[in-house]
Amino acid sequence: MIPNFGWIMEKKLAGSGDVAGWQSGNTSIVRQNLAWLEEQGLRAIVTLTESSLDGSVLNEFDIVYKHMPITDMSAPQLSSINEFVAFSGDCIERNKPVLVHCSAGLGRTGTMLSCFLVNTGMDPLDAITKVRQTRPGSVETLEQEMRIIEYADLRGSD
Repeated sequence: MIPNFGWIMEKKLAGSGDVAGWQSGNTSIVRQNLAWLEEQGLRAIVTLTESSLDGSVLNEFDIVYKHMPITDMSAPQLSSINEFVAFSGDCIERNKPVLVHCSAGLGRTGTMLSCFLVNTGMDPLDAITKVRQTRPGSVETLEQEMRIIEYADLRGSD
């Protein structure tokens, strides 16, 4: 089972904590977890931890993969948010539901999930609230909250 797994947009966009085994190099656990994710309908993964997933194991699955390392407890750069939103939006349009994850699935993951919701037109504070209601403890720092608001402000001025 994937820690802290949950859908923020049903069958389109999900978040989670680190998948057990991905950081430890246990390929049998990695295979098990990727198979479970496929069973849930996920077809794309965005990793926000500093370490990427094992490409040789990933290649065994029909999963699109993107590694976007962000330092733990920090806020992503606006360029990373734009890249994540574009990648995830493209995957969802192609009927490839997306999982975004970091270590605990709260700070970095919650920030990116909130920004994706902002990109759909949601108010940034409503987006943070929705993510926190679905995923308690998400968006852990003031810096992360402010980055979501900054992203919304810049997006609104386009």
